[in-house]
Amino acid sequence: MQVFTDPRKRKWLMAISVVVVLTLVGVFVLLYRTVPRPDLEVSDFSVQPPSKIAAKQHEVYSSGSETKEEVHGHDSIDATAIDMTLKNNGTAPVVLLGSDAKVLFAEQLADCNDRGGEIKVAAEYSVKLPDNMPDRPFVIPRDIRFEVRGGATDRFTLSIGPQEQTGSATVPWVIVAEVNLRHDDGTTTRAGTAALVTFPGQGLENLEVAPLWNRDCIRENGDKVAKALSLQAEAQADELRELGRRYGILQRNAVSPAKPACTTGTVGEINTLCGTFAGDRLAVELKLRSPPIPGSTAFEIVISGPNGKPRYVTPMAHTYNSQGVPDWQVDYPSDGKTPVGIGFEDITIHGNSVKMWMYATTDLLLAGQGRIDVRPRGKTTAQSVPITRGA
Repeated sequence: MQVFTDPRKRKWLMAISVVVVLTLVGVFVLLYRTVPRPDLEVSDFSVQPPSKIAAKQHEVYSSGSETKEEVHGHDSIDATAIDMTLKNNGTAPVVLLGSDAKVLFAEQLADCNDRGGEIKVAAEYSVKLPDNMPDRPFVIPRDIRFEVRGGATDRFTLSIGPQEQTGSATVPWVIVAEVNLRHDDGTTTRAGTAALVTFPGQGLENLEVAPLWNRDCIRENGDKVAKALSLQAEAQADELRELGRRYGILQRNAVSPAKPACTTGTVGEINTLCGTFAGDRLAVELKLRSPPIPGSTAFEIVISGPNGKPRYVTPMAHTYNSQGVPDWQVDYPSDGKTPVGIGFEDITIHGNSVKMWMYATTDLLLAGQGRIDVRPRGKTTAQSVPITRGA
């Protein structure tokens, strides 16, 4: 008791206590620093450029009570992989025993061109979507064995795709998934969320070949892409962003109303050529010197975008059909040298006027402008008019 009542002794006791506590703290810090321990950091999370993965082409069909497979060949396909750079800031190895892909969004784009196909492609994705997918989100676990040594940096890649996919039609999947890494001690590290398209390039081709009369299909695909882009993701495939841009252009209305663009000249029997680019339609009107004559009146109509690309050629002639009734015959070149034409939905004649309209192609819609050239049969010069898309 005298220790606590004597001020000098009390001061010495307090000083000694402080020294002891600091010494113990120092010992614990030293021990903590010298004991090997892992410290994982995901220093980079991105989507790789397309690379090859193994795949096989096959048909699966039922024969009686059995399911049989006919393999047509083994090959490789392009896939977009998620690329993770893992850095171990600790001194002990980091051991990963699993990766969990939390699928937030997974939808297949429809084939708006209805090409179909029976041949299937089964690719060796790291993570395969189940054939019958549950409601999103859901988790697909995958066992791995991956080690990052203390103080080292390593890369880990992961590809995600369907169990199998139609090989002869452009029907890619749009996928958004969060990747988590499981450690051997039961802890997890969130790597990031990625948004991508399988197979690379098919999303853009799906849109390019979509006929505009199938508006509902195009709109539904655009909604799927927009939904995927609306989810927060650290890494997005370039193709997905470009799809979002293109579908956005297609779904936006032009701000100015469409007005006919006309030119007057003396090219063959054409007096006036007018073109109108309204919404998703192209209208062409020819005012001739005299009414068209079956077996005599014929034109080559060229629809092109900026700088002449894309370019569609449609040769057409006024003739008699199989019932002997005057009608228009549209020829689609098949020589491989001339781009295929785009068909007119309706062609009408009113005296000296020939009116026709067609759905614009998606590439012309995306360009927002174009050019119409009409060349009478037997002539080397054409009547031309530029057109700009309006509402």
